[in-house]
Amino acid sequence: MTDKRLTRKLPVKITAFCMAVLMVCIAVVSMVGIAVMMETGVYELSPTDAKINVMQNSQFHVAPQLALDVLSGSANRAQYTAERSNADFQILSAVDGSEVWSSRENFGDFAASTGLRFTYLYWQEAMGSNYLGTWTSYYDFGGSMADYLPTEDRQEGNYLINVAVDPTFPVTDNLSLLNVLFNILYSFRFGIYGILAASAALFIACLVFLMYGAGRRTVDEAIHASWVTRIPLDVLAAGITIAVSLMFVALNDMFYYSSGGAWVFTGVAILAAASILVGCCYTVAVRVKLRTLWRNTVIWRICAFIKRVWLFIWRGAKELAGGLPLIWKLVVGMLALALVEFIFIMATEYDLGVLVFFWFIEKLVLGAAGMCLALMLRRLQKGGQALAAGDLSYQVDTSRMLWDFKKHGEDLNSIALGMNRAVEERLKSERMKTELITNVSHDIKTPLTSIINYSDLICKENCDNEKIREYSAVLLRQSERLKKLIEDLVDASKASTGSIEVNLAPFELDVLLTQAMGEYEQKLSDCRLELITKRPENSVRIMADGRHMWRIFDNLMNNICKYAMPGTRVYLTVEERFGQAVVSFKNTSKYELDVSSDELMERFVRGDSSRSTEGSGLGLSIARSLTELQGGRLELTVDGDLFKAVLTFKEI
Repeated sequence: MTDKRLTRKLPVKITAFCMAVLMVCIAVVSMVGIAVMMETGVYELSPTDAKINVMQNSQFHVAPQLALDVLSGSANRAQYTAERSNADFQILSAVDGSEVWSSRENFGDFAASTGLRFTYLYWQEAMGSNYLGTWTSYYDFGGSMADYLPTEDRQEGNYLINVAVDPTFPVTDNLSLLNVLFNILYSFRFGIYGILAASAALFIACLVFLMYGAGRRTVDEAIHASWVTRIPLDVLAAGITIAVSLMFVALNDMFYYSSGGAWVFTGVAILAAASILVGCCYTVAVRVKLRTLWRNTVIWRICAFIKRVWLFIWRGAKELAGGLPLIWKLVVGMLALALVEFIFIMATEYDLGVLVFFWFIEKLVLGAAGMCLALMLRRLQKGGQALAAGDLSYQVDTSRMLWDFKKHGEDLNSIALGMNRAVEERLKSERMKTELITNVSHDIKTPLTSIINYSDLICKENCDNEKIREYSAVLLRQSERLKKLIEDLVDASKASTGSIEVNLAPFELDVLLTQAMGEYEQKLSDCRLELITKRPENSVRIMADGRHMWRIFDNLMNNICKYAMPGTRVYLTVEERFGQAVVSFKNTSKYELDVSSDELMERFVRGDSSRSTEGSGLGLSIARSLTELQGGRLELTVDGDLFKAVLTFKEI
């Protein structure tokens, strides 16, 4: 639990994010360093030779650009002096080796004393400039051109650019910074692999930590979406790709011109790219947990829009076709077929007169046959629609039908007759059950009344025997319960069949609410239940029967007293909602409600599965029947131990 809370704390997430970004930067720098060292031969060459390669690559654009500026007369030669740069340059003619320009007078002596020296071949065309290639000679530098320059390159317009770098690096410039970086990389040329592995491992650990806690907070268990998560993923990816591409294009331009800010910009670019990478992983994890990775994209929305348009067109076409009568559908279909055939006939080279004649005769025959079939199908369609609408007295006219159409029409008529008989038998069975319940209940109530009366008399007799008094009290109590059960059974039977009398009149619900509060105040107090009521300021009036409304309230409040958990609150509210009067009863059950709300509405179903409490299981069924007889609706909601009953009536 502690680890789970730790992954949801914002400061911890920020720390993990920064660590992941830092590890990415270290890993990228390590990989770049390894690539540079492999390219410059650090692992194969001596330190001096490897450093020459590094310096040569750094001056690849600088030296030829200098030659171009010098030869065109536009160079600011002061910036290439020994006081301003760690590198000195000499431009020689490739024809005879004569010096064209040099950044210092004793360039040859200086070049001979340094080990960091290299040569470029520069070719100048009439229309511009180009670099044919790079010519290097680490040990023959300063010797005869014949030692290292091919004869075909010793022609007019070609120049040799000699570069010599001061190994002490007295001036702070790009070369001195490059020297420091080279020394650092060279000293870590083998340890950098361990740094790369450690940074990669730490990055993966931080990333897993962030992915686990992505979208979660300490307040709850839900996944929370941030403003970044609401941006479509493809739009976000496109924006990031464009931004990173522009950033590296600018970085490439800065290195091309050897800008001093290129190194700083490189670090910022790597840091920004690493932050974007970790941020993208984080938002993708949140989207996966929210299940919006694919849905929250512009592509998905376009596809969904195309699907909606297609469904709209398809449904419109179906409705249009469904709205046409069957005969007109057949006519339209035959006309379309005839048009296609007519176009085909006109395109052939046969005798058009004969073809058109037979085509016309064919259409007359097919049209007549199609009309007959359409009329028969139309009759069958009307019969099916009548049965679906509940008109069991409808009979399909099969007098002018043929073959299977007539048989199908007779089957529809037989279905209607069979369903009519089944409905009549069911109604008869319901009436018989109601009459049986009523008659049996009346027959039982006569001896039961005598039992109750004599039990009451026995209880009132002065008797010294405690057992007799106890037995007579139990007999009286159970007799009263049996009488209540019989009365509920009769009421449920009458209410469900609609044979009970209902006199609707304007009725004020808040008056009934006040009456219920007064009637059940003591009973609720005995059950250790606190009643909380809520009513609107204005009176709420409905059309109802006062006797039946009180019976509904009485049944629901009795259920609360029997099944509500002691020490809890009971909520009874009356409110208005969009022209309807709504009465709600809410309580917490003391029994585990392992049945659905629909099952609780059935007869003889009770909230306590052990049936240890008094009750018949008919209260809710009677309440629902009485509510429906008055034009209302009773709905039950069971949510864990929360029980809620809602009465809805049309407000006057």
